[in-house]
Amino acid sequence: MSSLLRVLGAIGGAYVIVAVLVFLGSSAAMAVLGVDSASGPDTGYLVANMLVSFVATGIGGYLAARLAPPGLVTVTIAGLMLAIVLLGAATARMAGKSAQPVWYLAVVIVMGASAVLIGAMIQRSVAAGHHR
Repeated sequence: MSSLLRVLGAIGGAYVIVAVLVFLGSSAAMAVLGVDSASGPDTGYLVANMLVSFVATGIGGYLAARLAPPGLVTVTIAGLMLAIVLLGAATARMAGKSAQPVWYLAVVIVMGASAVLIGAMIQRSVAAGHHR
C-alpha cells in the first residue's frame, strides 16, 4: 500500500474513532446530566463534553501516530489536526446560533488539536520505550 494511502487511512480511521467516542461520550453526558435538545446545553454538560472531546481526540492522536507509516508520523498528525480544526469549524458554522456558544466551540477545537498532539507524543514515547 502506498504511503499516501496509509497516511490518509490513519487520518480517516483516527477521525472516525474520535467521532464515535465523542458521540457516545456526549450522549452519556446528556443522559447523566438530564440535558435534552429542547432545554439546550448547560454549563455542566459543556464542561463534560469538553472533557470527553479532549480524551477522544487524544486517543485519536495516539491511534493516528500508531497507524502512520514510518517517517510520516508528523504529516499524519498534522493532517488529523487539520481535519479536527476544519471539520470542527464547519460543524460550528452549520449548527448556527441555537447550538453551543461560540466560545465553547473555539475551546473544543483548540483543545482537540492540542489533544491530538499530546496523544501522538504519548504514542511515540511508548514506542520508544519498547525499543530500549
